[in-house]
Amino acid sequence: MGADFEEAAAQLRDVGETLHDATERMRALAPTPSSVRAPRSLGSAVPVGTARPIPGRSR
Repeated sequence: MGADFEEAAAQLRDVGETLHDATERMRALAPTPSSVRAPRSLGSAVPVGTARPIPGRSR
């Protein structure tokens, strides 16, 4: 019975180390803040709060 607990403890340590390593690997894959770019606008710029008229409709 004691051997079962030792084996379970070893497996839990292995899982913990694997998760810790995975977190570091995922962090290394993330882009750095300086490499993240703002998306480019594909259309004309409309100031916030300004409504565009819809062709064929009136208020």
